[in-house]
Amino acid sequence: MKKPERFEQRMAKCRERVIRRHPRPAWWPEDEAWPPRRMHGGPQLARRTFPVLLVAILLLMGAAAMLVRFLQVVILDRPLQPHPGGPGFLLGGLLMLAGVAFLLRQGAKSFITPLNDLIQTAQRLAEGDAGARVQPRGGPELRALARAFNDMADRLQAQTQERQDMLADVTHELRTPLTIIQGTIEGMQDGVYPTDEERLAELLGETRRLSHLIDDLRILSLSERGALPMEREPTDLAQLAADALGAFRSEAEKNGVALTLDAPADLKPVDVDPLRLGQVLGNLIANALHACGQGDEVTMAIKEDTAGSIITVADTGAGIPSEDLPHIFERFYKSESSGGSGLGLAIARDLVRAHGGTIQVDSSPGEGSRFTIELPR
Repeated sequence: MKKPERFEQRMAKCRERVIRRHPRPAWWPEDEAWPPRRMHGGPQLARRTFPVLLVAILLLMGAAAMLVRFLQVVILDRPLQPHPGGPGFLLGGLLMLAGVAFLLRQGAKSFITPLNDLIQTAQRLAEGDAGARVQPRGGPELRALARAFNDMADRLQAQTQERQDMLADVTHELRTPLTIIQGTIEGMQDGVYPTDEERLAELLGETRRLSHLIDDLRILSLSERGALPMEREPTDLAQLAADALGAFRSEAEKNGVALTLDAPADLKPVDVDPLRLGQVLGNLIANALHACGQGDEVTMAIKEDTAGSIITVADTGAGIPSEDLPHIFERFYKSESSGGSGLGLAIARDLVRAHGGTIQVDSSPGEGSRFTIELPR
């Protein structure tokens, strides 16, 4: 029989043994052969590691024996003589060597087996099995490594799910204005809708909504990557707040909502990006107006303390339901009564964090809401 044929037969037997010991997992891709060409596992690692360790211990024992003989000859000035119990001494040495080899194998096994589990689990995770986790065992360091690996796998799975959810949410949010625009234009072409100023205004409004959504997505993406450009400059927070309230003054008067500003006259300038912080304040005011009705009030207050500046935006509107309160800063989260895309508060949170600050909310149904922004000096 030729050598290539014998080699192929040996490889086939090896594959059969691997399949018996490691059946094809459910997560393995259907279009890929099992087992893979190289199976990294504990037996292979042990066979490579144990001989090296055994040779190393033999060399160490030989070196120790030579050192003892050297000390006898040179330092103690004893001539080399045959040991009277040579055979027994040799047998005892062999037994001792066997014991050391056994202990060495057991110690290597206690190290290699958990390491092999980690290697195989890492391969499964790399090949698409998002639920792959390793059972912590072995020494304290190996258990800590296994727990750290599992934590990393949990975060990776959560981030993957979050990206998938975000993609689905983005698709949904983009579909609505595009469907309206497409339907209106097709209706105008078919003569169902008149081509007048009213229809064109509707189309323009939807394109603006689409543009605003794209801008929000861009800002959110940049802020989460820490790549959002910040142009900080000394800013008068009272003037910034007055400008933000002024942009909504006509809308508030139309709805019968009072807008008030409570800020001391001697506020010190704060080093912030006025455009980004103004966007945060505008978003909070818009949300407050959406929750308010005739006779309600929206109040913005600014004060200073030893840590920095505190800005609050409070309203006397409907408040936020308790089940929605923990989620309002999440992307695309919208309650039943909310409008918009569900990105405004997520962007506000990221922009405040980009300034090194924090944003919190307190709210009760029927008693209004209070958003608090704390900015460091």
